[in-house]
Amino acid sequence: MAPSLLKNITWLGLGNALVKPLWLVFITAICIRFLGLGEYGVMNAALALTGIAGSLLNFGSSQYSIREVARDRSRAAAFFSNFFPFRVVTGAIGLGLALLIGVGLGHREGDLLALAFAGCYTVAQSLTEYCRAFYRAFERLRYEAVSLILEKILVIGAGTALLLLQPRAAWVLAGMALGMFMTLLGNLHWLTRRLTTFRRTLIDRTFLRKLLPQALPLGLASIFVMLYFRTDSVMLEAIQGEVVAGQYGLAFRILESLILLPAIVVAALLPRLSSLFGQQENDTFHRLMGRALGTMTVLSTLVAIALTVAAPLVITLMDPDPTAAPAGYALQLLVWTFPFASVNYLLSTALTATDDQKALAWMLGIAALLNIALNSFLIPMYSLYGACVATLVTEAGITAVMFVRYRGRTMRVA
Repeated sequence: MAPSLLKNITWLGLGNALVKPLWLVFITAICIRFLGLGEYGVMNAALALTGIAGSLLNFGSSQYSIREVARDRSRAAAFFSNFFPFRVVTGAIGLGLALLIGVGLGHREGDLLALAFAGCYTVAQSLTEYCRAFYRAFERLRYEAVSLILEKILVIGAGTALLLLQPRAAWVLAGMALGMFMTLLGNLHWLTRRLTTFRRTLIDRTFLRKLLPQALPLGLASIFVMLYFRTDSVMLEAIQGEVVAGQYGLAFRILESLILLPAIVVAALLPRLSSLFGQQENDTFHRLMGRALGTMTVLSTLVAIALTVAAPLVITLMDPDPTAAPAGYALQLLVWTFPFASVNYLLSTALTATDDQKALAWMLGIAALLNIALNSFLIPMYSLYGACVATLVTEAGITAVMFVRYRGRTMRVA
């Protein structure tokens, strides 16, 4: 890989290495010990539901902005000035949608309040992620690394403070939302001083009308990924109850932390691959993707093997309560999602960079429907283990289909 690409991966990797272990301890061991499995299940289900609702209305604006600004950085101000206000509006709509769904699912009082604060956290996180899209487009991942450190310090600090004050899901989510909004303000200040500006004169409805249809397939792809990664938590709480949702949530949070590895690589790859494709440097594109796929396959498989052996011990360290033990067996199944998910991250990034977002959306849409169907069938029969199998089968299917599409796509553009 090019030295500058490795430098960006190193910056982001170091930033995550400093704070992600603290985040994992906070979101699993600390929260579950103070909240208990029931309230922990409420917390995870609320975050899952608001994540799904929020993803419905982003329309792929982050990935599309990264790709297009990476190809022409002079367009950064136009993208930021139009898409950021758009994300504010859609975020508010997403929050309202999540609350309506929550009421429909029977949430009342404490559960509904938890959902409201989870929605506030999700909106602030979504807007912060859009700011970070420009760090990636400009290939300044050291800015994102600093931003991540700031985020985790503020979110963990405020979340822990309110958790200690009142060990309820709503309170810890309120603290997390406060920390996330403070992070957003810091990122807005930094971004508009260093890389681009917000100009009211650039706001143009024609801009959005023209570009939103192009970004929409990427938005649909993100929605479908969110659906098959989050629906299981929502369905488990509705079908099996809060304790089972908490057990699954504990195992899933560990898998989620592992996804950090391909996410870091993808953060550096998308702007570089987009630029290479735009400049028609196809040989360099293929070599870069080949190295990334090979390296990620080996590393993710080794991690899966190690965690299969260590899963029961890891869960015991997180929560020694015997009621958490099923999470260990769930993790032994769920961890084999990681190699497939890692490869899928890279393949979806390559398809995005090569303007193949429509096919990507179709593949992930079918995968989301498959996942929901599998969860509906397997959860009533096998509880949280059924949800694990549904996730694993979905990811494996995506890998097979996406690899075939990637090979066909790259042969045509070679």
